Amino acid sequence: MEDLNQSLSAAQDTGGLFGRDAPQQMSVTDWLLQQAEPEEQPISLDTLKDDEIKKIMMSVKDGIDVAKKYYEGTVEPKLIHRRKLRNGEQDLYAKKLPNLSKKSKFVSMDFNNIIEWMKPSLVEVFIGNESPVTIAGSTIQNDDTATNIQHLVEYQLTRKNNYTSLVNDVIDDALGTNLGVAKVWWKRDEDRTRYKLMFDVNDMQQAMMLTQASLSGEIEIQKVKQLKGAPDLYEVQFDHVKVTANYPVVEYVPPTELRFTPEASTLQKCKFVAHRKIVKGDYLKRKEQDGTYQNVDEALEAAGDTKYTSADEYINKELSDDHMRPNDGDNASKDVELYECYVDVDYNGDGIYEHLIVHCVGDTPLSIQTNEFDIAPFFAMGSVRESRKIFTDMALAEQVEGLQDLKTALIKQIVINVAKNNDQQKFIDLTSVMDMDALLNGDEYVPIKGDPNAAIANPPPANISPLTMDLVNYAESELENRTGSTKYNQGLDANSLNSTATGITAILGQADKRIRLIARLFAENWIVPMVRFLILLNKKYGEPVQTFRFKDEEVSVKSEDLDIDYDLIINVGNGAGTKEARIQSYMMLLSNVYPVLSQAGVATPKSYYAAGTALLEEMGLKNTQGILLDPDSQEAQQMQAQQAQQAEQVAQAQEAMDLQKQLTLKQADYEGKAAVASIPSIRANMNDLPLDAQVNIINTRTAGNTSPQSMIEKIARDQLTQMTPQAPPAQPEPQAPQLPQQGGPMNGQ
Repeated sequence: MEDLNQSLSAAQDTGGLFGRDAPQQMSVTDWLLQQAEPEEQPISLDTLKDDEIKKIMMSVKDGIDVAKKYYEGTVEPKLIHRRKLRNGEQDLYAKKLPNLSKKSKFVSMDFNNIIEWMKPSLVEVFIGNESPVTIAGSTIQNDDTATNIQHLVEYQLTRKNNYTSLVNDVIDDALGTNLGVAKVWWKRDEDRTRYKLMFDVNDMQQAMMLTQASLSGEIEIQKVKQLKGAPDLYEVQFDHVKVTANYPVVEYVPPTELRFTPEASTLQKCKFVAHRKIVKGDYLKRKEQDGTYQNVDEALEAAGDTKYTSADEYINKELSDDHMRPNDGDNASKDVELYECYVDVDYNGDGIYEHLIVHCVGDTPLSIQTNEFDIAPFFAMGSVRESRKIFTDMALAEQVEGLQDLKTALIKQIVINVAKNNDQQKFIDLTSVMDMDALLNGDEYVPIKGDPNAAIANPPPANISPLTMDLVNYAESELENRTGSTKYNQGLDANSLNSTATGITAILGQADKRIRLIARLFAENWIVPMVRFLILLNKKYGEPVQTFRFKDEEVSVKSEDLDIDYDLIINVGNGAGTKEARIQSYMMLLSNVYPVLSQAGVATPKSYYAAGTALLEEMGLKNTQGILLDPDSQEAQQMQAQQAQQAEQVAQAQEAMDLQKQLTLKQADYEGKAAVASIPSIRANMNDLPLDAQVNIINTRTAGNTSPQSMIEKIARDQLTQMTPQAPPAQPEPQAPQLPQQGGPMNGQ
């Protein structure tokens, strides 16, 4: 398929509303007249000539005929066949295996099992915590604005639309029928009240108020008429507009409702693309009342018997029963085939295609308008991609069909064989059985002549080929090879589980590669073009300032912000493998890597916050702001300031406590010394005491038996030692110098 992004980029370039394309300033009178009578009338049934309308409707009719022929001849038969294959329809296998189907109704549901296994993984990619596509500014200065634009798109998808159901339904069709389609359009509902006033061009205050109200969208001027004889006075009629809904709608389109001509490789390149719907006449009349449609009565009268397609009736069999479709017999309850056509046609003969949107019932046009973006707002995808064709002949269904048929046939044979062996035929000798009714009725006693074994005999058992289970296993293995759906990665094979976490991660990662490839192709060919178109719609029809709540934060996006140059970066398929592997990686990062980096000053609190947020989002917790606090937030800064203040107060209090302890100790020491000094005491030298007192003290303290006589002898020895003079220490005798021996070494030799 061709790159759709080029078409959307061109539409963005031509759809500028700001910058050099902004309207120049003008006088109040010119502005009012321009509001009432624009220079270029928009294309409509009122402004087009009859021959131009005829040329447009001829092109539309031709496009409907070609698209209908292609749908009924090519698309619809495959849609029905692929759905029958998935459902394992009995009539499908009654044609494929007529003899076996008469004896066994078993059908192998391999195709359905593969879809139901692949779908959760693919849906999770697009509705999970990480956006499949990131909007980044082409320059660093535009990154913050691009982030706000991404928040706007995510808010509109998830809050204003049933995004999960949309993704599930489109992916289900993409896998099952290879044609999943989403449609994007802008919804704007208004309550209008008509007013009229007299306007004086010299009243600048009134002019400014009127201008401001018109530019803000609160009023819409419908008519300006100058009063006769009063050149400065005008009669201004305007509608007071109250907007009740103003946002993009992304809706699922069943493949049975899409019509296109098959000459192009993408829907956006087709000459004719249409959304065919069966609606009630009431729907058309309501559209006529709000000014959207014209010629409704003519269309209702010309509409014939409207029938649903074969695919619609296959999906909902009650549609084929007229008694199941209530009808009051009036135009309001009448079923009508409505076509919303996106067609390229040169209706004015200038040799250039004009891109138009035409609503019609049969040959009756209800509305004709310009397709301002030059592309059809349908975005299709399939599990098998063909670069040169929208609807492929070979899809996942055809890849699986032969193997599913093989398994069905083999297992049918096994079932029939087991049934025959368990309930075998009997050979009966009628001459030996005297009462056949008793035998057939299962009576307890059956009269028989002779040996019962000779009267009733069983045939030999019917043996099945020993290669049967080998073929079944081959079919299973081939299905796994073609689709990547194995018992292991489905968690169904308890006998072959790898014993190591690394082995499990490696095997799951290998099996996940096919899913990631399909998801990346879905993102590139479905999500990216759809996001670009959503931005274009916001740029064209959005409010001047859109304010919304996103993850507990208030985000505002201005219209001029949508004019930046941006890039769409695909995130699908860039992860570490399975979700479990990514969770383990984040946990290891927080527990082992960041502490080391923090010591080096590389990891900051912001790093911890980013990793913690990513971990919580991988675990399925989207509202991480309620769990983790952003270090850059005002609340976190206030908390850090409070913690620093509290730490300072604690340090000051601790310092005061330490000082008080020192003062208390000093005071206690001083008071103790003062108390000791104040106690009366008597000091005496032991040598001054009598001899008997000295002996008594020594014996008491040493538990000895010193006698007065031994004390007298000790005192005498001490006195004698003190009186004896001590000799000076002996000096060493001088020694004669030694001469060197004859022949000894001299001078260091």
